[in-house]
Amino acid sequence: MDVCGDGSVQQAVDLVYQKAGTIDVLINNAGLAYVATVEDMTMERLATAVRDQFLRGRACDPGGAPENARAALRRIIMISSVSGLVTPPTQGAYSASKHAMEGLSNALRHELYPFEVKTI
Repeated sequence: MDVCGDGSVQQAVDLVYQKAGTIDVLINNAGLAYVATVEDMTMERLATAVRDQFLRGRACDPGGAPENARAALRRIIMISSVSGLVTPPTQGAYSASKHAMEGLSNALRHELYPFEVKTI
């Protein structure tokens, strides 16, 4: 699966539902490094980093699946980075996207708790 390809993620999710009928664990582990100082990074490059590392991970959300398939989901594992908490020089875009992932993970943890879905 190419997390940078618009249709690739959805095709992969559709294929899993077709073959397995359900998803019980979702692992989000997208990551690309764009190394440059924030000052030297173009807005286009920054937007690409956020899109490819943060927003694409959201594309794997099983929300579009049939209700019976979503009911099996019990774990969402979000692979982030210490750079989501501490930003080294030249890692501004990467750290910003990983910080966003940390925030999304925290939100999902609370929002999905009533449905017994654990977000780690």
